[in-house]
Amino acid sequence: MDPKDHKRSFEEANLRYAELNRQRAAGTLTNEQFDAQLKDLMVKDEEGRWWSKARSTGEWYRRTVSGEWVKDVPPVDQSPPPPPPPPSSPSPPRRRLLAAGGILVALVVLVGLVAVMVIRSGSAVPNVVGQRVSEAERSVAQDNYRIDVDSVRVDNQPKGTIISQDPNSGESTEPNSVISVVVSAGRPSDPGDIFRDDFSDSSSGWETNKGGEKEPWIVEYAIGGLRIFNPPPGSTLASLNDTAGTAIEDAIVEVDARVTTGAPLREETSWGLICRSADDSLNYYALGIYADGRPFIGTLKDNKWTEFATGSQSDAVLAGTATNHLRADCLGNRLALYINDRRVLQAENSEFEAGQVGLFASEEGDKIDILFDNFVVSSP
Repeated sequence: MDPKDHKRSFEEANLRYAELNRQRAAGTLTNEQFDAQLKDLMVKDEEGRWWSKARSTGEWYRRTVSGEWVKDVPPVDQSPPPPPPPPSSPSPPRRRLLAAGGILVALVVLVGLVAVMVIRSGSAVPNVVGQRVSEAERSVAQDNYRIDVDSVRVDNQPKGTIISQDPNSGESTEPNSVISVVVSAGRPSDPGDIFRDDFSDSSSGWETNKGGEKEPWIVEYAIGGLRIFNPPPGSTLASLNDTAGTAIEDAIVEVDARVTTGAPLREETSWGLICRSADDSLNYYALGIYADGRPFIGTLKDNKWTEFATGSQSDAVLAGTATNHLRADCLGNRLALYINDRRVLQAENSEFEAGQVGLFASEEGDKIDILFDNFVVSSP
């Protein structure tokens, strides 16, 4: 959003900046008051481009179409007019002139040193922790900073709130620098309000299969969790829960998953969460991870698999037989996958509107044995 058009010329902004800087140096204007007044010095040129003066140096910066601030020269002469000459007075004695000259030289040197210190130190980084990203982008634009979302993590702060920044507030940096931020994904206000299962009760509604010669796969309550054992040949084994509901729309689905297979798995072997299963186990969203640490999001429609989002190997995924906490946000047409409280992948799709939730394990030539625990389905 563009700032308010103040109809101010570059010359007027230069003169006002010089006056504000003088007042701040004299101590009649605090840094906070100076910053507040500086926000009123933005100028829009005839081409509709916004210009702003740097807080510490007074140099002009232009806002690009992508929202970045770049140092540039305004399209008109923006040099302030020279100060008026001092009133004439009788020539002082030579000795007094030399003394005044010495004081003048000392002042020039002192001002030069202060200027060098200001240039070297840059401006203080503003504090954006606790703000929403859009709010932070507006607040730092006047100081010629840019916001970059480095990652999104599950946190107790409200969704969309900045929970940390780099560099930290108060640190010194140059104009047009980037402030990298970590944003909260939020937590459900009432975890498990839709459904919760620690698999201690074998009648909690999961589809099970004891295996056999024709159907060797196993889905069972075992070892305090839900075990999915899927041997070759390659297939995907899904288990749904109708007790949680058969027409769940928006939901946050979470589970702990641990691979119990001893041998290394092939990279295409995968497991994860199901949401909006619209027709038994033939139509649903699947959000999961491959054995090599790649996250993915896809659909099974009429028993045909389509993967529409795949991430690179993520260090958020714990390898081997370690337990990984998976969270799938199925909210409207927005789908997001979190591994160990860190968002690793997001996508948009409007294929399915509602359905059951569940779990899956897919093997590609190797048997896969997964133990799921602490399954939670929450309202967003």
